[in-house]
Amino acid sequence: MASAADQGPAHPLWAEAVGAVQADHDVDIRLEARGLVVAEMADVTFADRMAAVQPGSQVAITIRGGERITGIVELTGADFLVLRAPGPRVVPVNAIAGISSLPRVLHDERTTTPPRARTVTWRSIMRELMGESIQIESSGAHFTGRLTWVGADHVSLTSEGPDCVEVTIRWDRLDSVVLPAAWEVATELR
Repeated sequence: MASAADQGPAHPLWAEAVGAVQADHDVDIRLEARGLVVAEMADVTFADRMAAVQPGSQVAITIRGGERITGIVELTGADFLVLRAPGPRVVPVNAIAGISSLPRVLHDERTTTPPRARTVTWRSIMRELMGESIQIESSGAHFTGRLTWVGADHVSLTSEGPDCVEVTIRWDRLDSVVLPAAWEVATELR
């Protein structure tokens, strides 16, 4: 004997009602999942996403002076990236106005990066370059010379011409540092 739901005009109405209930349920689940993801995203910082950048990644960075730097990430730290663009270049995180290809991460144990055995900062990189000829970009200005001072909140370069003028630049104003072409991340910091 067939049920009333399987007969006549009630069957299409029943199917429509079941479909509507299922659709409402699916919408509720999607809204709940979206709410959880949005709440989790609210806790993710720029530093969290920068920490997820992997060596070998191709990125395009616009520094606050307006220059666009495209290259391959060689090394990441808490406060910097070293790019091969085409030569080695340090870009402090606080100088990044915009960056392409930044990974999306959420806070969970699978995306937490392991602590480094040695803490490398862009200041420690600069200290290793004492006496080397480098180029510094700062708010659209270019400074070239031999690195002669690496202080707590500034660096100094001495020009290599006949005048030997020393210029001092505050750390918070450095946008990028072009490293000597022979500088290798593998031999210097790994």
